[in-house]
Amino acid sequence: MIGEYLTRAMKKRNLTTTELSRASGLKVSTVSNIKNNNAMPSIPVLEKLATVLICSTDELLGRGHEADI
Repeated sequence: MIGEYLTRAMKKRNLTTTELSRASGLKVSTVSNIKNNNAMPSIPVLEKLATVLICSTDELLGRGHEADI
């Protein structure tokens, strides 16, 4: 589920997986695994992603957006 919200946030900011990886200091494989719902990010990773994507961690977790999907 998180992958869908991460993908949306990336599209809003016009960022590729590689660009998000570089900006957040995370490995491309880490971002890719989260994006493909193969891994759930830890709190520190979630915070890094939210900071780069200029959104809340709640937004990345899909809280309050159940009707959007």
